[in-house]
Amino acid sequence: MSEGLDRHEAVHAIGSVLAGHLNDLMHEIKSGGDRVGMMSDQDPNKDYFAELEALTAEGWLRSA
Repeated sequence: MSEGLDRHEAVHAIGSVLAGHLNDLMHEIKSGGDRVGMMSDQDPNKDYFAELEALTAEGWLRSA
């Protein structure tokens, strides 16, 4: 919101990152990818938090 998004847009921006992250996790589980075995040893949300840190209003608006 500090970058000019209203609350509604900010929630959608964060939600889009979350939806992408959940989608990636589900694809890894369904495909039996290498990360599935590692997930018990590592925080599966590490990538999600990194994407949130990189999220900008400009980037989100361009992705729409």
